[in-house]
Amino acid sequence: NGMDVKAMAAVHTALPISLVNTHSDRDHISRNDQFAEFYMHPSEASLYYHSEFVAEHGAGEFLPVFDGDVIDLGGKNLEVYEMPGHTKGSIVLGDRADKICFSGDSIIENLWLFLEESESPETYLASLKHIREVLIEAGIEKIYDGHYSYEPIPVAMLDAMVEAMELIV
Repeated sequence: NGMDVKAMAAVHTALPISLVNTHSDRDHISRNDQFAEFYMHPSEASLYYHSEFVAEHGAGEFLPVFDGDVIDLGGKNLEVYEMPGHTKGSIVLGDRADKICFSGDSIIENLWLFLEESESPETYLASLKHIREVLIEAGIEKIYDGHYSYEPIPVAMLDAMVEAMELIV
């Protein structure tokens, strides 16, 4: 659609606006054309550059981020945590100060491993176990996902998610 995401964000801040893609599925990159550059894990580059979106709107320049990187958004720091599973280069963004994280489609109420670009259930289970420990260590309490949750997912819910994935695997 023709939504002006930059203008919407500008209503909430006078600071420069940065874009971070948690992964490169079309529904998460469809306004990248409004930004000259954006953050993304390099493992998403192939999926991104071969997408219909890029063919229609152009690519922009991505700034690579890796596990452990910190994105400084004007004093608000987001830590990058790699979480392959939903896609190879999916990332989760942690904000220790506010005890929250943004998980895109990596931690979500519905399991999303059925896409062509998804990794194996075994890979996702390993990522889920790892991210549970990382988020607990970081003091994260609430997870904001990319789609369905009308309230944040409590980090304690990761225990049940790990148990369910173990049964699936």
